[in-house]
Amino acid sequence: MTDIRNGPAGLDAMRRTTAARLRSLRLERGLRLADVARLTDLSPAHLSRIESADRWPSLPALIALAAAYGVDLSTMLGQRSAPAEVSVHSGDAVWEGDEARGAGVMIANDVTLRYTHESRTQGTEERAEGMGSPEELIGVALAGCFSMSLADRLVQAGATPERIETAAQVQLSVSPDESLITGIRLTCRARAAGLDRAQFEQLADVTRQSCVVARALAAIPVSLDATLIQGLA
Repeated sequence: MTDIRNGPAGLDAMRRTTAARLRSLRLERGLRLADVARLTDLSPAHLSRIESADRWPSLPALIALAAAYGVDLSTMLGQRSAPAEVSVHSGDAVWEGDEARGAGVMIANDVTLRYTHESRTQGTEERAEGMGSPEELIGVALAGCFSMSLADRLVQAGATPERIETAAQVQLSVSPDESLITGIRLTCRARAAGLDRAQFEQLADVTRQSCVVARALAAIPVSLDATLIQGLA
């Protein structure tokens, strides 16, 4: 951490450190200055000057940015009380036979899902019970991560989430030459209090771009239809 006892030089170094940290937080979430401006009511020009270390961010600006990025003020200032912890999430898969006629299982902890090549193209009603596909699991993972991250972002914004339901439709293009995931469509219905629809839609869109699984799937276009149901049931 920069020592401010070094006088003007120390303060200048702290300003540059804070600016770099703010820029890093924005880029980690895949946000443009215009996106952050909509979330904070700070102009893109003002944000650019802060990130360029041309000026110190005011306390209200830091609070607004912390809410937008879902972090606390110490993180905004580049101060970390402890190094980040790394956790490992494991899964296994076993496949038997060729792709056209074989079958396999995917296992995560005590959850087992059977899958086949046919599960990529047939409707759920035509498949055996418990059958799925890797593509569907990608959709489930994104929907789950999005819902959980949105709940946290709503709390950071001062809202109270009660229930968030998210469905994912994974679009798979299959041809004789290759199979490609060409897009994922998320449909979210959230019940929460303490914010208006415009704020909710902005936070949902930021989450669409910045949740952990979304960033891992950055090469795949993800669209979002988000609806706020106001008030608690």
